[in-house]
Amino acid sequence: MSGIPKENLTKAQRATYIAIAGFIERMGWAPSVREVVSMIGVGSTRTAWRYMHALSKKGYILIGGKHRQLRVLRGLS
Repeated sequence: MSGIPKENLTKAQRATYIAIAGFIERMGWAPSVREVVSMIGVGSTRTAWRYMHALSKKGYILIGGKHRQLRVLRGLS
């Protein structure tokens, strides 16, 4: 899939995407929300969920209904 211009993401959303995609590439599975919180340095799971939901709405990731069900759908350009 082709990437979307990086201007489409906020700085926080971009950092969240990079953290999730990098984790999946290194580990072979998706990070938990708490791991995302730790990787991006925010104070709550609610904040991480907000960034992840925005990424999902913009078509960058897919959030499944179960634990660790995140999929990267497209790359950054």
